[in-house]
Amino acid sequence: MTASLDNLAAGNVQWATQIKTVAPGFFPQQASTSQTPKVLWIGCADSRVPESVITGSIPGAIFVHRNIANQFLEHDLNALAVLAHAVSLKVEHVVVVGHTHCGGVAESERIARPNAPRERSSFLCSESCLPDTADDSPLRRWLEHLVDLVKSLHLPDDMSSEEAIPLITKANVLAQVETIRNTDIVQNAEFPPLIHGWIYDLDEGVLVKDIVES
Repeated sequence: MTASLDNLAAGNVQWATQIKTVAPGFFPQQASTSQTPKVLWIGCADSRVPESVITGSIPGAIFVHRNIANQFLEHDLNALAVLAHAVSLKVEHVVVVGHTHCGGVAESERIARPNAPRERSSFLCSESCLPDTADDSPLRRWLEHLVDLVKSLHLPDDMSSEEAIPLITKANVLAQVETIRNTDIVQNAEFPPLIHGWIYDLDEGVLVKDIVES
């Protein structure tokens, strides 16, 4: 294995040993009982936003679906299957979590607003983690809904990317919350979960909670 994979494996051994020392019955209990998470987390695939780590949660607490730019598309069978299973597990909350400095949001803004002012600030430099996307690339096709969302906001032509990206990040979360709220899965659930929209602030390491709740 490479050094990076060796580190992962060694970290796992260390973590498992620590858990067994503090709570000897934890793993047998996890293996012998069904999962009972109370939260479905729909977040971005960004490696800087690991839900269990940033919330200090133990295994079994959060049911998870992640993809680029925390999208929930109404025809995405993967997302719908996760939501359906989460509802069957009787999760109490679905949380859509966007985050600052999201490369998917920044790339969608660039595509939708090619002539917008782009200040070469440290803020924008931190966004440039995605490659330029060719029209037929999988990444470009995945972002198409978000590109359309940016266009629908009708942001002023003279608004800089630095100003626009936080607005788009919030609008994106709100759009996913609305889509989830209107699914047949939630509408027909015997115990429908509450749907929340949060944003994780990478600069501070904290969650801005309930920018929307339904």
